[in-house]
Amino acid sequence: MDEAVNGLRQRLSSIRRTSRTGSGPKHFYPPAEVRDLVTHADVCACLSLIPALRHNERDTSRYASLILETSVIVFAILLSDGNQSHILEYVVRRDTDERIHYGEDTLYYLPALVRSRFVERQWEFDPVHFGRDYIHMKINPSAILPILSETGAGAGSFGTVWKVQLYPSCQSLVPTDAGQVISAAIQSRNILTLTICELTGCCGCPQGAAQGG
Repeated sequence: MDEAVNGLRQRLSSIRRTSRTGSGPKHFYPPAEVRDLVTHADVCACLSLIPALRHNERDTSRYASLILETSVIVFAILLSDGNQSHILEYVVRRDTDERIHYGEDTLYYLPALVRSRFVERQWEFDPVHFGRDYIHMKINPSAILPILSETGAGAGSFGTVWKVQLYPSCQSLVPTDAGQVISAAIQSRNILTLTICELTGCCGCPQGAAQGG
């Protein structure tokens, strides 16, 4: 079982991507790919190592189904640090993916080191998602932008513009095929506010620019 858990952790590491912006490289895990990666059997393998569930296949399977439905990102964050045995403490309190981002005060029931690592790592598993309903976004300083590359494209009284490559599964601005990279122009009026002002597909053809005001 330990081999299965280690194998899952290695597979999780394989989908880690690097955000490259002016603030320096940061790592992120595309949530859609995390959800596709983790299976019911994977979660069962991890849960079966928890003493309370050992030799209890029925409850192990039921908890695994619940985790996949509501808390797979929480599970992945814990797994990445080797703290997956604490997942049931989240489940029984209904601390699910919907409640990310957590503060340390919310996770009072965890050991201090586990709690602090989770609060720190959760940003890697919840990169900013670019969507049509979020053309103007205020960005938390801790948030990670799923930008694979950026180059300066101009500056003026309305702010600074960068040409960037967006990770495809972290945007819903245009449909994408597997492996496709999205080009966009992003305008910033200040360090916390982004405006998407132009959008193109990987071939460079306009895809209906989203104009920022």
